[in-house]
Formats: sequence, structure tokens, C-alpha cells
Amino acid sequence: MTTVKEIRNTAVRRHTYIAMSPTIPTQDAHTVAARAEEDAGQIAMDIRDLDPREVWGRLAWWGQNDPLRLYAVTVALAAMVPVDEPAAALLAWTEGFTAGRDAA
Repeated sequence: MTTVKEIRNTAVRRHTYIAMSPTIPTQDAHTVAARAEEDAGQIAMDIRDLDPREVWGRLAWWGQNDPLRLYAVTVALAAMVPVDEPAAALLAWTEGFTAGRDAA
């Protein structure tokens, strides 16, 4: 059962998160969303095709130099995940990574 304290903590946390959210001017919202969609598609392809460090480096660079872009692509990627699928099925493409490591 959820306690009053837990509900209050959840409300405070949600309020804090909303307050911390960057403000995107209305006229820029479409541009930010379109770039996030494009970036998310590129990240989804690159993570399978490139050295993961390159993708991590890109995300780190965005975090330092264009944090709004990092936030937007994170939300876009999360929105693209079919939440009805088990995580193991979604990450099946990574099985070769651990198989190669186990064989070493």
C-alpha cells in the first residue's frame, strides 16, 4: 500500500523534475522534436554498426556542448521502445558481445 509520505515524495520529485526541465520556446519545439527524431534513428543504427564508444562519445559531447539535444534524443529513444517487448528480446542483438567475451 502506498503511504502518504510516498505520495508526497512522488509529488515533490515530479515537481522538481518539471522545474528542472529546460524551457523550449514554442517556435523551436518542432525543430527540436524533428532533430531528436533524426538523432534517435541515427543512434539506433549507429549503436549496432559502430564502436559503442563512438556513440557514447557523441552523447557525452552533446551533454557538454548541447544538453538540450541530449535530453531530446533520450526522450525520443525512450518513446521508440516497444514497452510490451521483454528487454531480452530488445537487446538480443548484443548477445554476440557477451559470447565473444566469454570465449576469450
